[in-house]
Amino acid sequence: MLRLQEQQNDLNLQQNEIMKGFSLQQRKSTLPQQRVPVFEGNPTEYNNFIRAFENIVEAKVANSSERLYYLEQFTIGQARELVKSCHHMAPVRGYQEARALLKRNYGNEYKITAAYMDKVLKWPELKPEDNVNLHKFSILLVCCKNVMDGNDFMTKFDNPENIHQIVQKLPFSMRCRWRRNVDEITEVKRRMVTFPDLANFVEKEARIANHPVFGNISTVKPPSNRLKFAKPKPGGSSFGINMEESRKLCEYCNKNGRGKVNHTIEHCEALKSKPYKDRIDFLKGLQLCFGCLREGHLAKFYKVLFQTAGDSSLTSNDRANEINIGFTSGDTDREIPSQTGAGKPTIARAIIPVKVRSKETNKTIVTYAFLDNGSDSSFCTESLAEQLGIKGIETAISLTTMEKKNSIIKSSIIQHLEVSDLDENCSIDLPLIYTAADIPVTSKDIPDQEDVDQWPHLQG
Repeated sequence: MLRLQEQQNDLNLQQNEIMKGFSLQQRKSTLPQQRVPVFEGNPTEYNNFIRAFENIVEAKVANSSERLYYLEQFTIGQARELVKSCHHMAPVRGYQEARALLKRNYGNEYKITAAYMDKVLKWPELKPEDNVNLHKFSILLVCCKNVMDGNDFMTKFDNPENIHQIVQKLPFSMRCRWRRNVDEITEVKRRMVTFPDLANFVEKEARIANHPVFGNISTVKPPSNRLKFAKPKPGGSSFGINMEESRKLCEYCNKNGRGKVNHTIEHCEALKSKPYKDRIDFLKGLQLCFGCLREGHLAKFYKVLFQTAGDSSLTSNDRANEINIGFTSGDTDREIPSQTGAGKPTIARAIIPVKVRSKETNKTIVTYAFLDNGSDSSFCTESLAEQLGIKGIETAISLTTMEKKNSIIKSSIIQHLEVSDLDENCSIDLPLIYTAADIPVTSKDIPDQEDVDQWPHLQG
């Protein structure tokens, strides 16, 4: 009787296990169908692919020949070619060799580490308040940190030089906070800085910046830091360079009813023959710039007010008696009045330190920029292009200056450059850039504090 009772209990336990199995299968049937990702040969995706293949295909298929065909089905490119080459072997041997080949070429721990490192170091530099890309970058660093847990070669990320290169991709203000974080780790916690420290730091910064309520610290949507430029017309020039463009016909002749007009104001012989004061009054009435004779701005600090070919009546001394001299049409020289009254006035050019980055090579160079309001094209020196590691499209351009007209010089067209301040708070996408062997500006032309103090309106 007791034995029958034990058998009955065993049957009940078996029935319960069977019912649990049926219930589990029923719940699984309601789940979305599992899919094996297609492997393209990226080492960073190898472990994910193999685990999915083992759980979804290999666990359900016992025949080695079928496994090999499924493995070919879920690979593409060179990875598929390796798998296909194993079809000539016996099924068991072929499947084992295919798995070994994939492991050797894509699952090697050193190759996985190198792939992650390359992905991180090629990440573009982050801009201030670029919360979206900061979040993406933090995810990449967290992924690298997690991979380190099971990969001995990933300790390469702990190399101080590699950590430093990664930190350089952060905005300037964030690098300052990281520096404080490093000081706490080394001085308070008394240990070396590791890659997980950096990953955790960036993850925290991304979380703060992307807070759903307080992440956006601006009360209004800030204007874009990137200034967009219209594409320049083919050909061009600089430093007093005139590029062919659409200009209004002569305002002076149109206003005075001189019949059909086919010239622009800078080539107007009628206005040229007028006395100097009449010319100035006319330009003031139309609110034209004294330097470039265009609307939209007034250059009261221009030295060249109006001058055409052969016009020698307007000397710089004449104009200096009536106008504060500063900017020159063709360059941005600013004459600082001498405080002693002796000697030649000091010349200070609008030169500022900047960072120039090539989007093609991702190299950044700290250099100087010369702001030339009289130029309608942008130039960089050939040496800067070499330092950025870029080679432009060779071309020939026509330059027109006050000294020479239509001078043909060899140049190259450079694209995809970005310029920013040293703190990288504001960046500008530059238009097409032409290379020049040299730009006639030196460090001696940079104004210092002593020069600036000589301008009364800048004091205080």
